[in-house]
Amino acid sequence: MKTGLAVRLAAILFSAGVWIAQAQNPQTPPPSRLEKIKDDLYVILGEGGNTTVFLTEEGVILVDDKFERNYDDIVAKVKSLTDKP
Repeated sequence: MKTGLAVRLAAILFSAGVWIAQAQNPQTPPPSRLEKIKDDLYVILGEGGNTTVFLTEEGVILVDDKFERNYDDIVAKVKSLTDKP
């Protein structure tokens, strides 16, 4: 009898802790930043990982363009480096 009550109480307390953690506001990701590795090679550090930017004569090569929500930020950073497509 006491064991069943203890198990139920533990389950209720665990559920309350999970609910409180879920109800908290998510953290704002830190702003991304552009770092130069060498002359034509850059990396954009930020939310969800890193994006590599390689500038060539024909245009720009991106490695890992992340998510749709990162599009505007990545394009702005690439445009600050070159006007090539």
